[in-house]
Amino acid sequence: MNPQSSNKKERIYFTFDEQPRMIVPITFNDSIVANMFFDTAGDFIIDSTFLSSHPTITGNAIARKKNRTGSAWSKDQTYSRYYHIHPKIQIGQHELKNSNYSVADWKGYMVAPNIDGMFRIPPTDSINVWFFNFEDHYMEIFPSDHFKTPKGFMTFHLEMTKENNYKPTVTLPLKIKTDDGDTITLKRPYSIDTGTHRDIILTNHAKELPFFSSKESTWIGWLNSYIKYCNTTASLYGITLDSLRIYTIDQKNNVNSSYFIGLNFLKRFNVYFDLKRKIMGLQPISKFQRIIDKHAKRYHIGFEQAGMANGRFIINTIATSKDNEFWTSGLQLGDEVLAANGIPWKQITLKQKNNLFQKEKIIFDIIRNKRKMQIVVNINKNNIIGD
Repeated sequence: MNPQSSNKKERIYFTFDEQPRMIVPITFNDSIVANMFFDTAGDFIIDSTFLSSHPTITGNAIARKKNRTGSAWSKDQTYSRYYHIHPKIQIGQHELKNSNYSVADWKGYMVAPNIDGMFRIPPTDSINVWFFNFEDHYMEIFPSDHFKTPKGFMTFHLEMTKENNYKPTVTLPLKIKTDDGDTITLKRPYSIDTGTHRDIILTNHAKELPFFSSKESTWIGWLNSYIKYCNTTASLYGITLDSLRIYTIDQKNNVNSSYFIGLNFLKRFNVYFDLKRKIMGLQPISKFQRIIDKHAKRYHIGFEQAGMANGRFIINTIATSKDNEFWTSGLQLGDEVLAANGIPWKQITLKQKNNLFQKEKIIFDIIRNKRKMQIVVNINKNNIIGD
């Protein structure tokens, strides 16, 4: 269903890459087209390589300051330069108002040569309604004053405050049934994060974590450690959500929310965000097609985040499974990782980590009981890849 009888010329079609991320075309100064990563929980960042090819975007502006930036999910960061500039930026026919921009090596940091930067819904946008059709993969922007909620949409109160860094947050009464028949209600405030493709994420602060930790889970390698998910069937006001995955992260992290909604939840609906009225609308769609991370490794190992903060990387989780080559190779809980394939772990970049776990062999330099050792992990290339 398409609200407001819109003109097809106003549609902005988006795609998903292999990570997978939601990519939207944006135009700078009427002529420069950029493929931007849409992240509701992110900032406005222009890739430095893209900018060097199109210097007219910033003109003669001088960076106000230099700072470190990156994903809240990762300890890895990159340097960015902040500008107070006003290039003309359009999404389709609509001008996007933003007063602050940063420039960073976003292609390198995200390991994504096809991405020219990142953007979000401007937190001060009270004149537009942002509509996303996940059936046909397009978005539209409507004037808020003339927008009326279309038929078939459920509406929920939407918060976007300075206290939560202007991340859109919505409370949903989700009734969850796990594969073993247990049930639980998750009526919590969820941060909406299109930067992740995962359905529902519970962090280590979530009260329901012990419930889901007791269920059979699939482990996925993620950033410095891992994430787990269990399959469930959920309902939202009588709407059945089959094969909904509840992901859990029980190690410490930097995110400031306990509950998250990602793209594979939103893709079950057509969605709109009305910041003026503080409303999110959801319209169930008939066909749901899961997007997956085609590069996700199912390795069962996690590093202690607190140890990382002190400059040490301690293995605090490892699955004792015959399918886990990290365990069968001899790595143990409490091992301190110094290096991998000769790269000091303190200095390793996100790109190097991604490349490392594509190798057939990883040689870990570790300390165990005050003794330095080397552990060779032979990676099974036949292991399932993809989340």
